[in-house]
Amino acid sequence: KTVTLDFAVNKGKAPFYISAVRPTTTKQNLLELAFEPFSIERTGKKQTIGIYSPTLPIGRATLRLTGDGVVYGKTTYDPDAFDGFNLISVEVTVAKNAVPGVRSLTVQKGNDVAYLNGFVEIISGEEDHNFDGLDDRWQRENFAVFSSAEARADADPDADGYTNREEFLTGKTPIDTGSFPLLEIGSITVDEQGTTIQWSSVPGKRYQVWRKPDAALAKWHKTGTPVTAQR
Repeated sequence: KTVTLDFAVNKGKAPFYISAVRPTTTKQNLLELAFEPFSIERTGKKQTIGIYSPTLPIGRATLRLTGDGVVYGKTTYDPDAFDGFNLISVEVTVAKNAVPGVRSLTVQKGNDVAYLNGFVEIISGEEDHNFDGLDDRWQRENFAVFSSAEARADADPDADGYTNREEFLTGKTPIDTGSFPLLEIGSITVDEQGTTIQWSSVPGKRYQVWRKPDAALAKWHKTGTPVTAQR
């Protein structure tokens, strides 16, 4: 059965649209205008992206990526950033466990929305073709053969008591006995409930807190029981 429907399409005008993009950068003062798709690595660190158009609003608009795993920071507006192009930029932090894949950009002001579909790709930022949990690039920098036994995640080629996985996670060198994860105290907080100590730890390692009332004369005593770091 065929149904015929007559209708008319009225000419409209979008309040604003997206003409170009500002690819990912960590330099706030670096302005780049591009017309191609770009990628963002899952670094867990702050980066800046943006969009350009002659019609973009210069205030009270939000720029977002579709999907989860992104935290947004400051939004800035630069009218006439390039000749005839307004710029909206936003700080983004893509979580290390964000789902990789293609995303879209949206800019919204009130009820007005413009889309740039499938223009951004979230990438892992790491290479792990042998699936051992270590970045292959890091292994190649430190070992002649990145897939050798001494390059394995649980190996300890420099015999300093820390595995390659632990040295990778803390940014140390796995073939240098003088390069190993250091215990760095991040903060000490004292309140009515007691004292809380936070330090940079290696997952799976056991730690014991010691104390003494006089740094020069007294002896060290254990405080509490050993704890195993979870993260």
